[in-house]
Parts: sequence; structure tokens; C-alpha cells
Amino acid sequence: MVALGVRLLRELPGSAAREVVVHGDFNPGNVLAATRRPWLAIDPKPMSGDPAYDPWPLLEQVDDPFAHSAPGRVLAGRFALVADALGEDAARLQAWAVARRVESALWLTGHGRLVDALGAMAAARTVADLAGL
Repeated sequence: MVALGVRLLRELPGSAAREVVVHGDFNPGNVLAATRRPWLAIDPKPMSGDPAYDPWPLLEQVDDPFAHSAPGRVLAGRFALVADALGEDAARLQAWAVARRVESALWLTGHGRLVDALGAMAAARTVADLAGL
């Protein structure tokens, strides 16, 4: 999984069909209801890059898909919905999710959080299987 994550982190940025401003920390705590628009994203860590990079934290942290008996099925529906809304390929969103979970697992390992790192790697494996990676 580490080798796969590293490969994806190297390949995905340069293979994006387009570059946009991404939020960088797009999770449920950073999305608020708003009056001027239906929602407002706050606390960005803005950078430019692949639009498929940003959705993973939101998909992962809204109603924890890994708490369901069939997380792959739950995630497949979420990836399809978001990919359609963004006009992106679901497989690309999934590849970014794998890369980001492996990166998180390595960070957690470096900070002595081995149990959490194992959970992150298990999540990466679930998404990699979904993506056929």
C-alpha cells in the first residue's frame, strides 16, 4: 500500500486534465450553511491543483463509511455522486483518496499513532479495491 500511495502521489498531480484552486482541507467542519449561497467553505489551505484532490475528507468524514457493514458500497455511491457533480472521473477521486489515506497513515506512524495508522491503511485498501488499484 505504501508503494501504491507513493506512486499515486507522484503521478496524479501531473496527470490532471485541469488545474483549479482547491480548498486543501475540505471536510464537514469547514462547510457551513449560508444565506447568500446554500453553503460556504471556510478555513481553506488554498493551493492550485487537481479538482479530484479535495473531496476525500468530506466523503470520509460525513457519516463514517467505514462504520457501515459494506463500506465499499457506501463509498461507491458517494464517489459517483461527487464525481458527477464535479464533472470528474470517480476512479480519479478514488485514486486521490488512496494516496491521501496512505499519506495520513505515514504521518500517523511518524507520530507514534500506530493503531490509527493501521486504520488509515485499511481504509486505503478498501478504496484501492473499489478503484481496482
